[in-house]
Amino acid sequence: MLISKNINDSINEMISIELTAVKQYMAIGARFKEMGYDNIGNHFLMESSEEQNHALKIINYLIRVGAEIKFLGDKNFKQEFNNAEEMIETALKMETDYYKFQNDLMNKVKEAKDNLTENFLTWFLENQVEEINELQNLLTKMKKLGEERLFMLDQFYSKPQ
Repeated sequence: MLISKNINDSINEMISIELTAVKQYMAIGARFKEMGYDNIGNHFLMESSEEQNHALKIINYLIRVGAEIKFLGDKNFKQEFNNAEEMIETALKMETDYYKFQNDLMNKVKEAKDNLTENFLTWFLENQVEEINELQNLLTKMKKLGEERLFMLDQFYSKPQ
């Protein structure tokens, strides 16, 4: 195995976080669609697919380095929401917490002088910044428009992003 057991365990936790995000984005997307906001719903369902691709990328990395793959339980999955704002806040918290996890893992990897894993994780950290920024922008727009004008935001998501 080309990585330490400690790093391997943390990367398995990453898989768990990504797979929880798959379900979380599906739950959010489905709820938006139930509310009649198909475009926003479809956006979150596509995000779910993206998270699944991230999990596969991590799994393939572990295979390449000869590490053990474990599927751990869900991390803070939420299924019930009071309103659209809470759904976006849930997604934003999930992504922000994941960024902190990744940052801590990167520090652990640097301390272990694991250059291969450091290189691999760099993409994930950069991607997290994009995810957080996108959700912060969505939350800001939602708060400015208000729940009663959410249909306007839904129309925005009908256009190619």
